[in-house]
Amino acid sequence: TPKDGTWTGTGVSYDIPNDQYIFDPATAGLGTHELTYTVTNAVCTVADKTTITVHPRPTVMVGTYTGTTTFCSNDGWIALMGNPGGGTWTGQGVQGNNFFTGTVGDVETSYDLEYRYVDQNGCENTKTLTLTVRPEPVIAIDKTLPTLCFPDNYEGKLTYKHADGVEWHMLPDSAFGSFLSATDQTTSTYNPSYSDLKRLRFHLY
Repeated sequence: TPKDGTWTGTGVSYDIPNDQYIFDPATAGLGTHELTYTVTNAVCTVADKTTITVHPRPTVMVGTYTGTTTFCSNDGWIALMGNPGGGTWTGQGVQGNNFFTGTVGDVETSYDLEYRYVDQNGCENTKTLTLTVRPEPVIAIDKTLPTLCFPDNYEGKLTYKHADGVEWHMLPDSAFGSFLSATDQTTSTYNPSYSDLKRLRFHLY
């Protein structure tokens, strides 16, 4: 004050549409800057000075403590990591510094979680962490053939969803035969061994 003076200094410019002077921290750069306000009337010219300090914007990093960003819906609570600490997480499924995977429905869903940090100078920065949650895999083995006659083969069949694929296995110490076809398909042929016959059963999964 009074009005109608002139501001000068690093980072200062005149905003013509709004008829005002503005200070741009990005243009001025980091450090302390001296700005001068000058007023001239018909007789005298007076000036006053002020200083503005521009601090660096804090660098923010985000992630999970495991480094994983894709989860299954049955994984439960996932610990979130924000650095520097002391910031605030927001987003669907967030509670404190944790994210709950059970919020997903029946389709794979991505969640954008935001971490906001304000430093001691009042400077803030935000970072977004995107987590993907897949519905829990569902696998159903066809059990309509509970018995067979040795040495007939067993034709295993299954259906699945929410998974990239399947793999047939023999349960250790409970199946001693061999697979006669690929084990990464929804159908697979198992040839029982004589040891399976003595046990009267075998377990596949």
